Amino acid sequence: MLPHFHFLLGILLADFLGLLGINGIIPWLIFLGSIGPDFDYLLTFVKTNKNHRTYFTHYPFTYMSLIFLFFIFRNNFYWFFFGALIHVLFDTIDWEVFIFAPFLTTKFSFLNLDPVIFRGNSNTKDFLFKYYNNKAILIIEVIFLIIVTSSVLFI
Repeated sequence: MLPHFHFLLGILLADFLGLLGINGIIPWLIFLGSIGPDFDYLLTFVKTNKNHRTYFTHYPFTYMSLIFLFFIFRNNFYWFFFGALIHVLFDTIDWEVFIFAPFLTTKFSFLNLDPVIFRGNSNTKDFLFKYYNNKAILIIEVIFLIIVTSSVLFI
């Protein structure tokens, strides 16, 4: 999903934790975790492979391991990694994630709209037009926006 989707996902997760009575730093950690993995996008300017989802920051195993490690040591920072894991799992909606990396190179996606292939030689504006021309993406984004807006306004 695009960065704004993960931002809204973080808001929704933090709001949900508030409903459960979990307050303080934990909702902030899960919010920051939900947007954290996309900071690897900065590496695409120096790497030849322009798909930032091939980096370890988009491997579910990375975050499952860190959640386990921080949970064992009773450090609340595992909430950050839980938010990051949710981010990576939501990324499987639109284009591929190496779901079993670093052990296997198996990729998984529900809609398979890989931006490097999907974009081709076109610019960002063309990519966004093609991306939102996909009815499934448009429906998912609109429904999610309604859910997050309702959550913030009415809960």
